[in-house]
Amino acid sequence: MTGGTGYLISIAAVSLVGESELKSLATTMWAVTTPTAPTLSINATSRDSCSIQWTAVTPPTDTLITGYVVLIDDGLSGPFNIAHDASTDPARLNATIYGLKARTTYRLTAYALNKAGNGANATEITCYTATQPGLPGTPTWVSSTASSIELKWEPAYDDGGSPIKEY
Repeated sequence: MTGGTGYLISIAAVSLVGESELKSLATTMWAVTTPTAPTLSINATSRDSCSIQWTAVTPPTDTLITGYVVLIDDGLSGPFNIAHDASTDPARLNATIYGLKARTTYRLTAYALNKAGNGANATEITCYTATQPGLPGTPTWVSSTASSIELKWEPAYDDGGSPIKEY
């Protein structure tokens, strides 16, 4: 076979009595390697979204990358589903996935595509859906001594989707 060439494959069954009619594939099979895996990273998170980016994959010889697909689990370590389909947009190297549940850790992976099919899955990364908490109220003086000052303030109006551990 010649790299980068498409082939239509036909097959027949053969026995001692003879050969069957040929059965042909409906699509062209390409003599190319599928792509390597992209590398994913987190750009930002919020209480209901995760923004990610990935590296462009160097295409195998005699082919081009046709796009990328990002997969996300259900937040319960369940199966992966398509979260972002850029399978026809090879220039797209980032995405924001919305509609996620706050305070949840999601697993993400992705793969590149070429005319041979889906490439290798990226190493999984995790996204925890939360953001920085809001501002607490202005501190006001309650009392003081020579070695301490006691203050009070209103708590932050928004925990950012993750419990506030301390002030």
